[in-house]
Amino acid sequence: MFEKTRTIGLLLILLVAALWLASPRPIQPVFFLIAAAIGTVMVWLGLAAARRVGMGAPILDGAVAAPLAARRLAISIVVGAACGAVLLTVLIYGLVPIEPALATRLRARIGAPPWLPWALAVESSILEEFALRLFLLSSIAWLLARRWRIPIASWSAITVSSLVFAAVHLPAWLATTNPGAVLIADVLTLNGVAGFVLGYLYWRWGIESAVLAHFAADMVVQGIGPRLLG
Repeated sequence: MFEKTRTIGLLLILLVAALWLASPRPIQPVFFLIAAAIGTVMVWLGLAAARRVGMGAPILDGAVAAPLAARRLAISIVVGAACGAVLLTVLIYGLVPIEPALATRLRARIGAPPWLPWALAVESSILEEFALRLFLLSSIAWLLARRWRIPIASWSAITVSSLVFAAVHLPAWLATTNPGAVLIADVLTLNGVAGFVLGYLYWRWGIESAVLAHFAADMVVQGIGPRLLG
Protein backbone atom coordinates (compact mmCIF):
# COMPACT_ATOMS: atom_id res chain seq x y z
CA MET A 1 0.00 0.00 0.00
CA PHE A 2 2.82 2.42 0.84
CA GLU A 3 4.52 1.77 -2.49
CA LYS A 4 1.29 2.48 -4.41
CA THR A 5 0.65 5.70 -2.50
CA ARG A 6 4.24 6.80 -3.05
CA THR A 7 3.96 6.05 -6.76
CA ILE A 8 0.83 8.15 -7.17
CA GLY A 9 2.45 10.97 -5.21
CA LEU A 10 5.58 10.94 -7.38
CA LEU A 11 3.55 10.83 -10.59
CA LEU A 12 1.46 13.78 -9.44
CA ILE A 13 4.59 15.77 -8.62
CA LEU A 14 5.85 15.12 -12.16
CA LEU A 15 2.45 16.08 -13.55
CA VAL A 16 2.33 19.42 -11.72
CA ALA A 17 5.91 20.22 -12.74
CA ALA A 18 5.13 19.48 -16.40
CA LEU A 19 1.95 21.56 -16.30
CA TRP A 20 3.91 24.46 -14.80
CA LEU A 21 6.43 24.28 -17.64
CA ALA A 22 3.72 24.01 -20.28
CA SER A 23 1.45 26.79 -18.98
CA PRO A 24 1.43 30.17 -20.77
CA ARG A 25 2.94 33.03 -18.82
CA PRO A 26 1.70 34.64 -16.68
CA ILE A 27 0.16 31.51 -15.20
CA GLN A 28 -3.58 31.76 -14.58
CA PRO A 29 -4.15 30.06 -11.19
CA VAL A 30 -7.72 28.97 -11.92
CA PHE A 31 -6.91 27.31 -15.23
CA PHE A 32 -3.76 25.76 -13.77
CA LEU A 33 -5.71 24.24 -10.88
CA ILE A 34 -8.39 22.92 -13.23
CA ALA A 35 -5.74 21.33 -15.47
CA ALA A 36 -4.01 19.84 -12.43
CA ALA A 37 -7.30 18.42 -11.13
CA ILE A 38 -8.13 16.84 -14.50
CA GLY A 39 -4.61 15.45 -14.75
CA THR A 40 -4.82 14.02 -11.25
CA VAL A 41 -8.03 12.15 -12.08
CA MET A 42 -6.48 10.81 -15.30
CA VAL A 43 -3.36 9.60 -13.49
CA TRP A 44 -5.39 7.93 -10.74
CA LEU A 45 -7.80 6.24 -13.15
CA GLY A 46 -5.04 5.28 -15.56
CA LEU A 47 -2.91 3.73 -12.85
CA ALA A 48 -5.89 1.81 -11.47
CA ALA A 49 -6.73 0.44 -14.93
CA ALA A 50 -3.07 -0.31 -15.66
CA ARG A 51 -2.60 -2.44 -12.58
CA ARG A 52 -5.54 -4.62 -13.57
CA VAL A 53 -3.83 -5.60 -16.83
CA GLY A 54 -0.23 -5.85 -15.65
CA MET A 55 0.88 -2.36 -16.62
CA GLY A 56 1.67 0.78 -14.63
CA ALA A 57 4.80 2.09 -12.94
CA PRO A 58 6.74 -0.99 -11.79
CA ILE A 59 9.98 0.84 -11.07
CA LEU A 60 8.33 3.45 -8.87
CA ASP A 61 6.36 0.65 -7.21
CA GLY A 62 9.64 -1.01 -6.27
CA ALA A 63 8.68 -4.16 -8.19
CA VAL A 64 11.86 -4.17 -10.30
CA ALA A 65 15.33 -4.75 -8.87
CA ALA A 66 17.65 -1.75 -9.16
CA PRO A 67 20.13 -3.27 -11.68
CA LEU A 68 17.31 -4.41 -13.97
CA ALA A 69 15.51 -1.07 -13.62
CA ALA A 70 18.69 0.81 -14.56
CA ARG A 71 19.20 -1.44 -17.59
CA ARG A 72 15.62 -0.95 -18.77
CA LEU A 73 15.81 2.82 -18.39
CA ALA A 74 19.12 2.98 -20.25
CA ILE A 75 17.73 0.91 -23.13
CA SER A 76 14.62 3.13 -23.20
CA ILE A 77 16.77 6.25 -23.57
CA VAL A 78 18.71 4.66 -26.45
CA VAL A 79 15.50 3.52 -28.17
CA GLY A 80 13.95 6.97 -27.77
CA ALA A 81 17.03 8.72 -29.12
CA ALA A 82 17.05 6.36 -32.10
CA CYS A 83 13.39 7.12 -32.82
CA GLY A 84 14.14 10.84 -32.60
CA ALA A 85 17.08 10.47 -34.98
CA VAL A 86 14.95 8.62 -37.53
CA LEU A 87 12.18 11.21 -37.27
CA LEU A 88 14.63 14.08 -37.61
CA THR A 89 16.41 12.49 -40.59
CA VAL A 90 13.17 11.91 -42.49
CA LEU A 91 11.91 15.37 -41.57
CA ILE A 92 14.97 17.32 -42.67
CA TYR A 93 16.12 15.26 -45.64
CA GLY A 94 12.75 13.97 -46.80
CA LEU A 95 9.95 16.37 -45.90
CA VAL A 96 11.61 19.80 -45.74
CA PRO A 97 12.71 19.64 -49.42
CA ILE A 98 9.08 18.92 -50.34
CA GLU A 99 7.59 21.48 -47.95
CA PRO A 100 10.29 24.05 -46.99
CA ALA A 101 7.81 25.81 -44.69
CA LEU A 102 8.17 22.91 -42.26
CA ALA A 103 11.66 24.15 -41.47
CA THR A 104 10.08 27.25 -39.94
CA ARG A 105 9.05 25.31 -36.85
CA LEU A 106 12.59 24.16 -36.17
CA ARG A 107 14.31 27.39 -37.19
CA ALA A 108 12.12 29.26 -34.71
CA ARG A 109 14.16 27.60 -31.96
CA ILE A 110 17.50 28.94 -33.26
CA GLY A 111 18.88 31.36 -30.71
CA ALA A 112 16.51 30.13 -28.00
CA PRO A 113 17.86 29.74 -24.44
CA PRO A 114 19.82 26.50 -23.93
CA TRP A 115 17.30 25.29 -21.36
CA LEU A 116 14.32 25.52 -23.75
CA PRO A 117 14.75 22.11 -25.47
CA TRP A 118 15.02 20.50 -22.04
CA ALA A 119 11.85 22.20 -20.81
CA LEU A 120 9.92 21.27 -23.95
CA ALA A 121 11.11 17.67 -23.74
CA VAL A 122 10.19 17.38 -20.06
CA GLU A 123 6.70 18.81 -20.41
CA SER A 124 5.77 16.92 -23.58
CA SER A 125 7.16 13.56 -22.45
CA ILE A 126 5.35 13.67 -19.11
CA LEU A 127 2.03 15.15 -20.22
CA GLU A 128 1.69 13.10 -23.40
CA GLU A 129 2.78 9.82 -21.84
CA PHE A 130 0.52 10.28 -18.84
CA ALA A 131 -2.45 11.11 -21.08
CA LEU A 132 -1.91 8.73 -23.98
CA ARG A 133 -0.18 5.77 -22.38
CA LEU A 134 -0.91 5.75 -18.64
CA PHE A 135 -4.54 6.86 -19.06
CA LEU A 136 -5.73 6.10 -22.61
CA LEU A 137 -3.78 2.94 -23.38
CA SER A 138 -4.38 1.47 -19.93
CA SER A 139 -8.09 2.26 -20.00
CA ILE A 140 -8.58 0.74 -23.44
CA ALA A 141 -6.59 -2.36 -22.50
CA TRP A 142 -8.61 -2.80 -19.32
CA LEU A 143 -11.92 -2.43 -21.15
CA LEU A 144 -10.94 -4.84 -23.93
CA ALA A 145 -9.48 -7.35 -21.47
CA ARG A 146 -12.94 -7.86 -20.04
CA ARG A 147 -13.85 -9.74 -23.24
CA TRP A 148 -10.51 -10.58 -24.87
CA ARG A 149 -7.25 -12.04 -23.70
CA ILE A 150 -4.80 -9.52 -22.27
CA PRO A 151 -2.22 -9.79 -25.10
CA ILE A 152 -4.88 -9.05 -27.72
CA ALA A 153 -6.32 -6.25 -25.60
CA SER A 154 -2.86 -4.77 -25.05
CA TRP A 155 -1.82 -4.83 -28.73
CA SER A 156 -5.16 -3.29 -29.68
CA ALA A 157 -4.77 -0.57 -27.05
CA ILE A 158 -1.22 0.17 -28.22
CA THR A 159 -2.48 0.54 -31.79
CA VAL A 160 -5.31 2.89 -30.84
CA SER A 161 -3.11 5.05 -28.62
CA SER A 162 -0.53 5.24 -31.43
CA LEU A 163 -3.14 6.53 -33.87
CA VAL A 164 -4.29 9.13 -31.36
CA PHE A 165 -0.66 10.10 -30.71
CA ALA A 166 -0.13 10.63 -34.44
CA ALA A 167 -3.33 12.63 -34.83
CA VAL A 168 -2.62 15.05 -31.97
CA HIS A 169 0.80 15.87 -33.44
CA LEU A 170 -0.50 16.60 -36.92
CA PRO A 171 -1.84 20.17 -36.37
CA ALA A 172 1.47 21.51 -35.03
CA TRP A 173 3.47 20.21 -37.97
CA LEU A 174 0.97 21.41 -40.56
CA ALA A 175 0.29 24.86 -39.13
CA THR A 176 2.98 26.52 -41.27
CA THR A 177 2.02 25.15 -44.67
CA ASN A 178 -0.80 23.96 -46.92
CA PRO A 179 -0.40 20.22 -46.51
CA GLY A 180 -0.66 17.72 -49.31
CA ALA A 181 -1.61 14.07 -49.01
CA VAL A 182 2.02 12.92 -48.98
CA LEU A 183 2.98 15.28 -46.18
CA ILE A 184 -0.02 14.32 -44.05
CA ALA A 185 0.66 10.62 -44.58
CA ASP A 186 4.34 11.01 -43.68
CA VAL A 187 3.68 12.98 -40.49
CA LEU A 188 1.00 10.52 -39.38
CA THR A 189 3.18 7.53 -40.17
CA LEU A 190 6.28 8.83 -38.40
CA ASN A 191 4.42 9.83 -35.26
CA GLY A 192 2.31 6.69 -35.39
CA VAL A 193 5.40 4.47 -35.45
CA ALA A 194 6.95 6.48 -32.61
CA GLY A 195 3.72 6.15 -30.64
CA PHE A 196 3.70 2.40 -31.22
CA VAL A 197 7.26 2.09 -29.89
CA LEU A 198 6.40 4.17 -26.83
CA GLY A 199 3.26 2.13 -26.27
CA TYR A 200 5.22 -1.11 -26.43
CA LEU A 201 7.79 0.19 -23.96
CA TYR A 202 4.99 1.20 -21.62
CA TRP A 203 3.31 -2.18 -21.90
CA ARG A 204 6.48 -4.14 -21.28
CA TRP A 205 8.43 -1.92 -18.86
CA GLY A 206 6.10 0.74 -17.49
CA ILE A 207 5.42 4.45 -17.69
CA GLU A 208 8.93 5.30 -16.51
CA SER A 209 10.47 3.78 -19.64
CA ALA A 210 7.93 5.42 -21.92
CA VAL A 211 8.55 8.87 -20.44
CA LEU A 212 12.34 8.56 -20.69
CA ALA A 213 12.19 7.28 -24.28
CA HIS A 214 9.85 10.13 -25.24
CA PHE A 215 12.16 12.62 -23.53
CA ALA A 216 15.20 11.31 -25.41
CA ALA A 217 13.37 11.48 -28.75
CA ASP A 218 12.26 15.05 -28.13
CA MET A 219 15.77 16.10 -27.10
CA VAL A 220 17.12 14.83 -30.41
CA VAL A 221 14.44 16.63 -32.45
CA GLN A 222 14.29 19.84 -30.41
CA GLY A 223 17.98 20.03 -29.51
CA ILE A 224 19.68 18.91 -32.72
CA GLY A 225 17.08 19.81 -35.35
CA PRO A 226 17.48 23.61 -35.28
CA ARG A 227 21.28 23.28 -35.53
CA LEU A 228 21.00 21.18 -38.69
CA LEU A 229 18.92 23.93 -40.30
CA GLY A 230 20.88 26.85 -38.87
